[in-house]
Amino acid sequence: MHAKPTAGLVNSLQVFAQATDTVDDVPAATGVPQMPDSTTLYYCMTAGQWYTEGLASGYVRGGVGSFQTMSVQTGIVAHAGGGQGSTTPLTAMNCFVSTVASANDSLLLPPAKPDMEITVINQSEDPMQKVVRDALIVFMSATAQAQAEATKAAQRAGIAHAKANDERAYLGRKPLGAADRVSAAWPGVRSRLLLPVRTHTLSPSRGRWLIWS
Repeated sequence: MHAKPTAGLVNSLQVFAQATDTVDDVPAATGVPQMPDSTTLYYCMTAGQWYTEGLASGYVRGGVGSFQTMSVQTGIVAHAGGGQGSTTPLTAMNCFVSTVASANDSLLLPPAKPDMEITVINQSEDPMQKVVRDALIVFMSATAQAQAEATKAAQRAGIAHAKANDERAYLGRKPLGAADRVSAAWPGVRSRLLLPVRTHTLSPSRGRWLIWS
């Protein structure tokens, strides 16, 4: 099925499925919004299940160039008092929050699916900005810590595997020789120790001397 809003339409339309059918796993009675100036393909590969292509994107008309548009939700009011139960749902790819009356007011993300991306723009006062910032900091910190622990665990597992399969693997640091120990104690001395021995001969009028340096 190919759906395209009528030319000149400035509002999004709601597309419903029949009976118990679903659209992008959304129940028939709820339906999905198709944004203005958009062309959407509705595919049915399994009976009772519609899936869409291009539902959240559209185009700019008027000969201004090849520009793509994305679904937008504006004028969002965060749920006063916070919590998940009655909070304000986000229904577009770009969500503009205009009102956050107090700290900890809340929004509700849609069900998470692979490769989804939603942008939430807070245009209100500072309370929500601080909450979002703090939440992002905590999330990024936890992600970095988890990644570091996973990397260390992988390294330990790799070393253990190498030791089990190669008796020469990871035997520890090579013992230091005399020159290395001197170099570690007195930086710069090693280079002098490794200089080649040079000889100089002097031939005065009487005799000949050999001088080592």
